[in-house]
Amino acid sequence: MKKFILYMLCMFFSFPLYAQNDFKNLDTETIDLIIDFGKTYLGRTYVYGGCNSSQGFDCSGFIHYIFKMGGFELPRSSAEIHKIGAKVDLAQLKKGDLLFFNTSNRAAISHVGIVSKIDTDQIVMLHVSSSKGVQEIDILKSDYWYARFIKAQSL
Repeated sequence: MKKFILYMLCMFFSFPLYAQNDFKNLDTETIDLIIDFGKTYLGRTYVYGGCNSSQGFDCSGFIHYIFKMGGFELPRSSAEIHKIGAKVDLAQLKKGDLLFFNTSNRAAISHVGIVSKIDTDQIVMLHVSSSKGVQEIDILKSDYWYARFIKAQSL
């Protein structure tokens, strides 16, 4: 446990103290740190409109928060986040790409998650579910998420 806490403190203090919008500097090492930081919140309860660690998170608040802690500024809503970056086919996905879904009748884009693991037979998304909080799920094995998938973006 002490090793884990020390690791998390080192990881947190290695993040930049400012946020930038230049995603060209977003390398695989930084993506790994952002995802590892996000995983420390696994199990955290969903909070509508939540966007910080003390209050809790909704889906876009979580993505906004973990990227901000990594030094990168994203918009606050999934509908705005999806306008950044380049569209990617599922076959070309890589760790750190963002996945967008339609989970409501009100908006075309209503949910966002980040690819936390990928290989030939799985695409694992780290996200915040309204029913299960912060979690990882393989979207290829989930009828719910796969049916609602809209697009993927690479930052």
